[in-house]
Amino acid sequence: MFHIIYISYAVTPFSQLELEDLLAKARKHNLEVGITGILFYRNGNFLQVIEGEEAAVKALYASIRRDLRHRAVVTLFEEPIAAREFGDWSMAFRDLDRNPEQIPEGFNDLFNQNVADMDLKSFSSKVRVFISEMCDL
Repeated sequence: MFHIIYISYAVTPFSQLELEDLLAKARKHNLEVGITGILFYRNGNFLQVIEGEEAAVKALYASIRRDLRHRAVVTLFEEPIAAREFGDWSMAFRDLDRNPEQIPEGFNDLFNQNVADMDLKSFSSKVRVFISEMCDL
């Protein structure tokens, strides 16, 4: 298994409809190619973990880097991993600009609680650090 963790910035902030469309397309594609992961969005900033077979992860990341909706894509980690951390989700998602109570059913399927109340111990130290930073914990 292999993962890439990166941050990027939206050229223009995404609307709720644009985020929902992005998520639907990502989940469909990721299921087809065996990629799992998580995407955080806050104030036009993205933090994403993508994991799977190395070739598939690198191909997806190359596509993300070419996507004109992003700027300043910065790779934080790109390395082999022992096992998936998000194996049950083709793309878990959290819009940090909204409270969990405001998020439509199925849109926030990993974190159905306030981030400050989450138990992050099940995630690797790298993922915990970036979740904490992104969420201002």
